[in-house]
Amino acid sequence: MVQIDIPVAFALGGLHADAARAQLATGKSEHLWRTLARDLLFFSFFASWLPIQLLARHFGFETSHMWWHEDSVLAYPLYIPAFMTLYLAANVAGLAAGVTLVRAGRVSLNRFVIAACWLFATGWVFLQKERTLVLGTYREWRAGVAPPLSSDPGLVRLLVIFGAVFTVALVLAYRRIRREGTALEAAGPLGA
Repeated sequence: MVQIDIPVAFALGGLHADAARAQLATGKSEHLWRTLARDLLFFSFFASWLPIQLLARHFGFETSHMWWHEDSVLAYPLYIPAFMTLYLAANVAGLAAGVTLVRAGRVSLNRFVIAACWLFATGWVFLQKERTLVLGTYREWRAGVAPPLSSDPGLVRLLVIFGAVFTVALVLAYRRIRREGTALEAAGPLGA
């Protein structure tokens, strides 16, 4: 859902900054640029495509049946470009905020922001299931006849597979960046 995609993108940027905290603590710009590149690559391959597919195929579901009353994203020609710009900007802003907090020694605050973003996203979905866990158009939702998410096993499978791949990839990327940071710290001032 677009309402959770933005805070999740922000959290993703902050998480990459958290993973690279040892590298960023050196103050060297090469570590900042490498962290940005990794974040954008991860965002491109593991985060950016799903909202576009959901907007194109399940517009009501992806927008939580809110604010946009037409049956398709095609009724809003600027929607996808505006969303993708905001989505990417949220990711980069999350990284920038994370870098700022990490370099200021506020790692715990950065982690709190990341957790708050994930908590908001989770709350958005599960505290209003009548909007977020149903498919169909806005009109079907208003009429109370929108089918439940479970009525589309292909979509459920896609969401489960995406969630698993995203989570595994994120854990692996985080651990790799942290290992590099640990090796950098072990090398001491000469390695920094």
